[in-house]
Amino acid sequence: MLLGAAQVLAEHREKVAGTVVFVFQPTEEGRADIDNFSQDEQVGSRKMIADGALSNSKPEVIFGLHVMAGMPSGHLYYKDGAVLNSADGVRITLNGQQVHGSMPWKGRDSIVAAADIIQNMQTLVSRGTDLSKGMGVISIGQIQGGTSGNITSEQVSMTGTIRSNREDIRQNI
Repeated sequence: MLLGAAQVLAEHREKVAGTVVFVFQPTEEGRADIDNFSQDEQVGSRKMIADGALSNSKPEVIFGLHVMAGMPSGHLYYKDGAVLNSADGVRITLNGQQVHGSMPWKGRDSIVAAADIIQNMQTLVSRGTDLSKGMGVISIGQIQGGTSGNITSEQVSMTGTIRSNREDIRQNI
C-alpha cells in the first residue's frame, strides 16, 4: 500500500507541496522472540529514529499504515491520534507435580492452575482497569501442557498478548 502511494505521489509530485518521506518500518509490533526481548531494546520506529532515519528531514506530519482484519479491501480508514494498540508479549510457564489422573490430590496439576490464571487475568482488565479512559485486553493464544490424558501435567507453557491504547492502562495491566 505504501509503495503504491509513493508511486502515485511521485507521478504527481508537482502537485505536492513540501517534502514527502516514505518509511518502511521493520518490527512494527515489536520483536517476535519474547524469550530474548528486553524492554530497553529499541525496535521498529524508535530504532529507526535512533539510527538517523529522519536526520535529513524533519516531518511536520506522519501517517501510519497498517492492514486491519475485518476492514473491506479498497477502503481507507483514518483517525487522529493512536489507532492501534501497544503490543506486549507474555509467556508463563507453570511447574507442577505429575501424578496419575486417578489421584490428582497427590500432585500439583499445572493445567488446573493455568486455567485459573487465564480466568483471573481477565479480571485484571475488567475489574482492575478504568476502561472509561481507554481499552486494554489480555489474550492467551497458545497453551501447551501434558503428555497423556490420564496423567496430570507437570508443566504448562502459555503465550499471549497484552494490548492497550494508553500507556497508563498498559502499565496497570
